[in-house]
Amino acid sequence: MSRRDGSIGGALGRDFVNVEDYEKRMRELGCQQVEISRLDPDAQFRIWANCADIVGIHGAGMMNMLMMPEGSKYAEIAGAPVDPIPVKHAPMSVGRCAMAAGHDASALSGDLDREGRPVIDIEKLEAMIRQAS
Repeated sequence: MSRRDGSIGGALGRDFVNVEDYEKRMRELGCQQVEISRLDPDAQFRIWANCADIVGIHGAGMMNMLMMPEGSKYAEIAGAPVDPIPVKHAPMSVGRCAMAAGHDASALSGDLDREGRPVIDIEKLEAMIRQAS
């Protein structure tokens, strides 16, 4: 799930400097990239209702996982490191809802690079996804 249209300069963990590397690696792993907000509501519903595995970038739009079949795999990532206050910005805030909906949920928070910009560890993400498979 792409959030390029929802990126707001690093806020809320939706933006990270190696987003192109993330998207490339997900394609190499066989993932289809979707910018869901560009689809009409009916197409959005069909994607969520027929999706058994998702890797998506942190944001309220990930709550649509409630439409996924029970037992689906749900992975949420955030570019920014987890900020304990407010907790709502941590990737597992929606992930807890995914678990309550009967999904196999996992999450990964990013780090900061030497310039203080948010970055995702692509190797950790891949390992997390492979472990969940």
